[in-house]
Amino acid sequence: MAKQKRVSDLKRRKRKTVKPDQGKRNFLTVFSAFIGSIIGIAIAFPVIGFIFHPLIKKTVYGGSDFINIAKSKAIKPGIPKKVVISSFKVDGWNRYDNIILGAAWLIKQENGEIVAKSSICPHLGCGIDWDAGEGQFVCPCHKSIFDIDGKVVSGPAPRPMDSLDIKIEDGDVFVKHRKLRLATHKVIEV
Repeated sequence: MAKQKRVSDLKRRKRKTVKPDQGKRNFLTVFSAFIGSIIGIAIAFPVIGFIFHPLIKKTVYGGSDFINIAKSKAIKPGIPKKVVISSFKVDGWNRYDNIILGAAWLIKQENGEIVAKSSICPHLGCGIDWDAGEGQFVCPCHKSIFDIDGKVVSGPAPRPMDSLDIKIEDGDVFVKHRKLRLATHKVIEV
């Protein structure tokens, strides 16, 4: 019986005793998993942001808003002034400054109102010039002629010179550039 009691005491001790390294091993396993998770999350966030960035934020923009092109004082009544329309463009992570989008004719009318006309001929896209001697706009390619208001006087142009949206703030003239379909009677943005 004493022998049996000793065997049962040994079995009980074996069940209750934990190896000294077992507690450290459990702690190191949990701690390693925690640190690995933190490192994985720290790497995953920038990668996920990089992948989903084009869906979250507009990556190509610029040149589609109103652009400051002149001072209203610099425009004399009845004398068209040609101005270059330039802006910036952001494409992905690159920013390009001073991109030339086109040109416009600014005309101050007798009542002081300023209008903007595209310098692109609506016939086939040639550049329209101002003939000061004749007091009219002329397209040198196919001889379209427009009056100072942009209306067709003669030539193959299918419509008047295209008007551009304009606003004036604190003496600055802002124009909204747009590209329009050529060789059509309708004004269609492209």
